[in-house]
Amino acid sequence: MALFESSAQRASARHLHIADEHCPWCDRPIEHGKFEEITKRIQQREREQFEAMRMQLTAEAAQKAAAADARAAAAIAAAAAEAEQRVAAARREEQQKASALAMERQSALQARLAEMEGARAAAQAELASVRETQDEALSLRLNEAVETLQRERETAVLAEKAKVLKLQSELADIQRKLEGKSEHELGQGH
Repeated sequence: MALFESSAQRASARHLHIADEHCPWCDRPIEHGKFEEITKRIQQREREQFEAMRMQLTAEAAQKAAAADARAAAAIAAAAAEAEQRVAAARREEQQKASALAMERQSALQARLAEMEGARAAAQAELASVRETQDEALSLRLNEAVETLQRERETAVLAEKAKVLKLQSELADIQRKLEGKSEHELGQGH
C-alpha cells in the first residue's frame, strides 16, 4: 500500500511543482527529464512488484484451491468408500435375510412334506385296515351265504326226501290196500 500512496503523492506533486521537481526518494531538486526517467523506473518497479504480488497471490490461491480440491476429492472418495461399504453391508444383510428366509421356507416345506408323508402313511394304513375289515366282512358274509345256501339246499333236499318218503309211504299204503282187495273189487271201481 505504501508503494501506491507514494505513487499517488508523486503524481499530485508533479502537477503542482512541475518546474522544480524533486527526487521521490531523497527529495533533492532534479531536472524534468531525470524526474520522468526516475518516475518511469519507479512505476515499472511498482508494476513488477504488483505483478509479482499478483502472481504470488494467484499461486497461493491456486495452491489453496488445489488443496481444497484435494480435500474435497479425499472427502468425496471417503464418502464414496463409506457409501460403498454401507451398500455392501446392506447387500450382505439382505442376502443373509434372503438366505434365512429361504432356509425357513425350506424348513417349512420339509415339515409340511413330512406331515403329508405321515398323513399318506396313516391313510395307507387306514386303507389297509379298511380293506382287511372289508375282506373279513366279505368273507364272513360269503361264509354265511354259503352256510345259508347249504342249509337251504339241505332243507330243500330234506323236503324233497320227505315228499318222496311221503309219496313212497302213500304208494306203499295204496299198494297194501290194493293187495288186500280182490280182483273183483278192483274191477268194479272201473
